[in-house]
Amino acid sequence: MIHSKFKWCYTHVIKMELQRKLNRVLNSASSLFIVPGFSETKMQDIAKGANLAVGTLYSMADCKI
Repeated sequence: MIHSKFKWCYTHVIKMELQRKLNRVLNSASSLFIVPGFSETKMQDIAKGANLAVGTLYSMADCKI
Protein backbone atom coordinates (compact mmCIF):
# COMPACT_ATOMS: atom_id res chain seq x y z
CA MET A 1 0.00 0.00 0.00
CA ILE A 2 2.76 2.47 0.88
CA HIS A 3 4.63 1.66 -2.32
CA SER A 4 1.67 2.52 -4.57
CA LYS A 5 1.10 5.83 -2.74
CA PHE A 6 4.77 6.73 -3.15
CA LYS A 7 4.65 5.85 -6.85
CA TRP A 8 1.55 8.01 -7.36
CA CYS A 9 3.13 10.93 -5.49
CA TYR A 10 6.39 10.65 -7.46
CA THR A 11 4.50 10.49 -10.76
CA HIS A 12 2.42 13.50 -9.77
CA VAL A 13 5.54 15.53 -8.91
CA ILE A 14 7.17 14.63 -12.23
CA LYS A 15 4.04 15.69 -14.15
CA MET A 16 3.90 18.97 -12.25
CA GLU A 17 7.56 19.69 -13.05
CA LEU A 18 6.98 18.94 -16.74
CA GLN A 19 3.98 21.29 -16.73
CA ARG A 20 6.10 24.06 -15.17
CA LYS A 21 8.76 23.56 -17.85
CA LEU A 22 6.14 23.65 -20.60
CA ASN A 23 4.70 26.88 -19.18
CA ARG A 24 8.16 28.46 -19.17
CA VAL A 25 8.71 27.37 -22.78
CA LEU A 26 5.36 28.76 -23.88
CA ASN A 27 5.95 32.07 -22.11
CA SER A 28 9.41 32.39 -23.60
CA ALA A 29 8.30 31.47 -27.12
CA SER A 30 5.24 33.73 -27.00
CA SER A 31 7.26 36.82 -26.18
CA LEU A 32 10.03 35.98 -28.66
CA PHE A 33 7.57 35.34 -31.48
CA ILE A 34 6.45 38.97 -31.08
CA VAL A 35 9.95 40.47 -30.82
CA PRO A 36 12.22 39.62 -32.66
CA GLY A 37 9.53 37.68 -34.57
CA PHE A 38 8.68 34.08 -35.38
CA SER A 39 11.12 33.70 -38.27
CA GLU A 40 13.99 35.19 -36.27
CA THR A 41 13.46 33.12 -33.12
CA LYS A 42 15.86 30.23 -32.56
CA MET A 43 15.46 27.25 -30.28
CA GLN A 44 18.46 28.52 -28.33
CA ASP A 45 16.59 31.76 -27.62
CA ILE A 46 13.49 29.93 -26.39
CA ALA A 47 15.57 27.60 -24.23
CA LYS A 48 17.49 30.51 -22.70
CA GLY A 49 14.25 32.38 -21.94
CA ALA A 50 12.78 29.23 -20.36
CA ASN A 51 15.99 28.58 -18.39
CA LEU A 52 16.40 25.16 -20.01
CA ALA A 53 19.11 23.44 -22.00
CA VAL A 54 18.45 23.25 -25.73
CA GLY A 55 18.59 19.45 -25.53
CA THR A 56 15.86 19.47 -22.89
CA LEU A 57 13.72 21.65 -25.12
CA TYR A 58 14.17 19.27 -28.06
CA SER A 59 13.39 16.26 -25.89
CA MET A 60 10.07 17.88 -24.95
CA ALA A 61 9.07 18.35 -28.61
CA ASP A 62 7.07 15.73 -30.52
CA CYS A 63 8.62 16.78 -33.81
CA LYS A 64 11.62 18.84 -34.81
CA ILE A 65 10.39 20.83 -37.80
